[in-house]
Amino acid sequence: MKLIKSVIASILCLCLAQAFPVLAVSEQDTIEEEIICPDSNPLNCYPKNFIPTEDWQIVKQGQVIPPGLEVKLDLENMNREARLIKDQGNQLNKKRNHDIIISNGDPNFQNSLENIKELVKSESINNRLRFDKIIEDLDVLVDWSSDLETGAIIAQNIQPLLKLSGLYHTKNTQHNNFGFTEAQYIKVQEMIYRILASSFRNNIEAQEILLNFLNEPDLFLVHLVSGDEKENDVVIKRKLGLLGSLLNNGLFTDYFQKGEIDKELIILYPKVESKDIKLRIMTILDDIKLVRRDERDEDDQDDVNLDKEYAIIVQNTLVKSSLNDDPQSREMLISLSELKKKDKLSFRADNKFLDWMDRQITKQRENVNELRKRDVGEDHVLTTEHGYLNELITLRHEVFGNPLGSRKEYIDEL
Repeated sequence: MKLIKSVIASILCLCLAQAFPVLAVSEQDTIEEEIICPDSNPLNCYPKNFIPTEDWQIVKQGQVIPPGLEVKLDLENMNREARLIKDQGNQLNKKRNHDIIISNGDPNFQNSLENIKELVKSESINNRLRFDKIIEDLDVLVDWSSDLETGAIIAQNIQPLLKLSGLYHTKNTQHNNFGFTEAQYIKVQEMIYRILASSFRNNIEAQEILLNFLNEPDLFLVHLVSGDEKENDVVIKRKLGLLGSLLNNGLFTDYFQKGEIDKELIILYPKVESKDIKLRIMTILDDIKLVRRDERDEDDQDDVNLDKEYAIIVQNTLVKSSLNDDPQSREMLISLSELKKKDKLSFRADNKFLDWMDRQITKQRENVNELRKRDVGEDHVLTTEHGYLNELITLRHEVFGNPLGSRKEYIDEL
């Protein structure tokens, strides 16, 4: 029996020696080392203590990494790798966009990133204890996110954070709340948006990393504005905070324009009740240069003034558009009308805007007349377009102008 055990031990040591070569032989090599065996196959066993070399090696589950190594998370396959530190002057220039490299980093910071990656990889959370732990890990990232260097590292580790927050969507993935309750998930989302906003604010390196990671940056920005209508106010506010943090340095300027984020914000404004959220929307529109700061009364930011400023922005945006060619313009017009219906004294329609409304009514009347001439039998199309014409007439006169003026418009339709 002793002979059999000795033979098995020799075979196992030989396998481990081939799989995990040591750097040098020392007295410690003769000491029996703790090993990890994930299954019944002895060939799959490996040392608990990670043995570094100058090349990147995958850190297997349960292995302990000695201090002073370079550690990275490869976001393509979600593996953690480590190696001995090489020339520190060149290491940052050689890193890949999908890698996270931490040299002599804070162990709590590294462990928190790893724990979040493992949660995303498992795609589920089973108990309150694990929820408390992920909140603890996110809290560590909150503390580190305002630092420029660690902010860039967080940007390199963006994929698991986006997945956990619900911001990461592809054609082959669906939204996953990871088994959180609604209240728990709101807390997780709120913390992640805080982390990301702090990481990208005034951090051009982090923004460059994010820009290289995103396939369609404009759609990412749109998703920060056009979320679920039932979304919690805290989450909406944090998402807008993340959106605002990407405005500086000019890296995302073209994508703000391409995604027409100004129009998305205009559409969002009347859907929220919170004054803080409305103020944040107006601040972002301000930063997009839709309104000059010297036109704003900094000492008086009550709801009425915000609504007046909002109405000015919407009217100035609409007069440059066409209701027939731009579906967003129709939504903005409805948003503006809802504000006016709610409070007739909230703002006074600008003459340029009223002239624009007259032109839109004329174009819509021409569309209706053209459909009548065709007489192609599509009565539902004619009914729909005629109904929209009447809606525009109502908005022009009864909402934005003189209610008596609508009489002549309707007579012209008879």
